[in-house]
Amino acid sequence: MIRFYFHPTPNPAKVALFLEESGLAYVALGAAP
Repeated sequence: MIRFYFHPTPNPAKVALFLEESGLAYVALGAAP
């Protein structure tokens, strides 16, 4: 399983979209600013 540390900016949003469309198992974790 992939741990994806997410911050609401454009580049992580692209990665989130890829992970969702690819069907890979992942968990999105909020990153501290």
